[in-house]
Amino acid sequence: MNKFEALLAKCIEVSASDLHIKSDQSPRFRLQGKLVPLADSFGISEESIFDGLKKFIEAQKLEKISQRGSIDGAFIFNSKRFRFNLFKQSNSLSISLRLLSDKVNELKNLGVPEVLYKVCDMKNGLVIVSGSTGSGKSTTLSALVERINSEQNRHIITIEEPIEYIYESKMSLVNQREVGVDTPNFHAALVDSLRQDPDVILIGEIREIDTIKTAIAAAETGHLVFATVHSEDTTSAIERLISVFPADEQDSVRRQLSLSLRAIISQSLVIADGKKAQKGTRVPICEILFANNAIKNQIATGKTRQIYSSIEMAQQEGMQTFEKHLSELFKKSILSRDTVMLLANKQDSLVFQ
Repeated sequence: MNKFEALLAKCIEVSASDLHIKSDQSPRFRLQGKLVPLADSFGISEESIFDGLKKFIEAQKLEKISQRGSIDGAFIFNSKRFRFNLFKQSNSLSISLRLLSDKVNELKNLGVPEVLYKVCDMKNGLVIVSGSTGSGKSTTLSALVERINSEQNRHIITIEEPIEYIYESKMSLVNQREVGVDTPNFHAALVDSLRQDPDVILIGEIREIDTIKTAIAAAETGHLVFATVHSEDTTSAIERLISVFPADEQDSVRRQLSLSLRAIISQSLVIADGKKAQKGTRVPICEILFANNAIKNQIATGKTRQIYSSIEMAQQEGMQTFEKHLSELFKKSILSRDTVMLLANKQDSLVFQ
């Protein structure tokens, strides 16, 4: 076992969620949300990183690091699946690896609100899962897709870079395409998928104009489209999608998005510190938007600042703000008052009784 593999083995042994290796420096493991060096860890060279990856990744793909400055991928080591991003920095090389779960989690085991089951029964439209890196977006998204796979007779196509969770076709037929391996890019795969008779399309992330346009068009033409966006909350997810476009196209995109959007699930992960919580456990905090007529109108007319109030007033429809969820977790003694106050964007919306 070489040095690179020894670090992978250690990551599995200590149940770290992530492993960060910067050439010739002490590696870091993310344990229960915190980035820490291990006492017995050791630095490894660029050559050792490359040599270690060569056992899992085609040499041709590794050579692209000189052209792009970074490459994504996934591989299996000791029956465990790792996702990685290899990148250049300051004339040296670094790699970040995520240890993926052996199986797709069920929604009921994630600690997310049960109202998310509602999303799985939608027949068409766009569903966004948003959050920062490490917020659990992919885990929640995979659980939604797996519920459909287990309970409905549909054709599901996933487009990912890289493929994170492997689905076994159950009631649904699942086809998975990896960007850079099975298809050149997200947009090409998405266009191709529309000729493959899909009912559900999962797009790992939408960030380019052409991909966003095609995703909205697919949602408008009878497909249920799931995608992830990097954003802090539901409102910023909407603005993130629209801001990609030139100013003279944004009004048109707002109108299209208002018609195709069905839901946004925005989430973050925090370490539980309440009296009844198991210390160190990470719990999801969710803001949930369902696109009712009021919100559709606010999106179409650019009045996104009013969306927060619309979510607050539509709790009976299953919507909730981050502050609503934080308040509930405080009442259940899962989060402390100090943590809730720190995490809230609008502290005056918190309820402590």
